Amino acid sequence: MPRRMDSPLTRAELARLHIWPRELGLDEDLRRDVQREVTGRESCRDMTYRDYLRLARHYSELRRRLGVQESRIHRASPSLRALYAKIERRGDRPGLATVAQLKKIVRMLSLPKGGEEKFLNRALRAYVGVVRWQWLDRRHAYDMIEALKARRKAG
Repeated sequence: MPRRMDSPLTRAELARLHIWPRELGLDEDLRRDVQREVTGRESCRDMTYRDYLRLARHYSELRRRLGVQESRIHRASPSLRALYAKIERRGDRPGLATVAQLKKIVRMLSLPKGGEEKFLNRALRAYVGVVRWQWLDRRHAYDMIEALKARRKAG
């Protein structure tokens, strides 16, 4: 069944509405102004799927005119897209790392294309002693992020 145009946005769509302007170098005030001009809505949470499509078309046209590449996840290998899909499906469950934490870890690792899940598990085992990303809890995820920040500063 096709999606209704007046349906609310998913979390992933809401996230994209904040990622696209960053890719274009727009600050938060300018993002709000563009959103208000294109959709007539003050908040992303108030937007419908129709508004989302309108804004997506607008940002796509801006990207094309400015020659800006899409974010890494859109041109990522199939295995990285599959990993992100698994993370999204898992959702935020009590006691486990949040989806946002997992995505941040994946971005910070800059995993090589092909077999990203294997490399992610290997890195988690090396840094925090967790064998599979599905078993990562919030405390270990925080430790992993902090270790990656320290590595980034040192390198």
